[in-house]
Amino acid sequence: MKKIVILCIVVLLTLWLTLPAVGCQQEANPVQEIGYFPTSGQISTWLDANKDLQTSEISSIYEDYQCALELQQRALKDSYIINVYLNTDEVGDFLWVWCDAYTQAGDIYYWTMLDFGDIAWFGNW
Repeated sequence: MKKIVILCIVVLLTLWLTLPAVGCQQEANPVQEIGYFPTSGQISTWLDANKDLQTSEISSIYEDYQCALELQQRALKDSYIINVYLNTDEVGDFLWVWCDAYTQAGDIYYWTMLDFGDIAWFGNW
């Protein structure tokens, strides 16, 4: 009985030490990092390519917000981060939707859903 227990322990230890090395090696899947735009010019270029989401003066706050969220999803697919904001008045009524994005240099640029071509510098973090 003692020999069987020792034999089982030896077999289990052998399997435990050799199995990770055999057949478990997988190629690493490259993960694309999500981050900031390289430059403000890159933000403008990217927004121009997504102008179909720009809203009009007659669009509702809900349409603006829906388009902003779609813009945010597209940015994530392209590995960029865009933040979406809803501005309200003192009563809590929604007034407008705006977005911002950061550059790798730390500059913050913002725009409204009404005019992608008018990105403005907000500051540097």
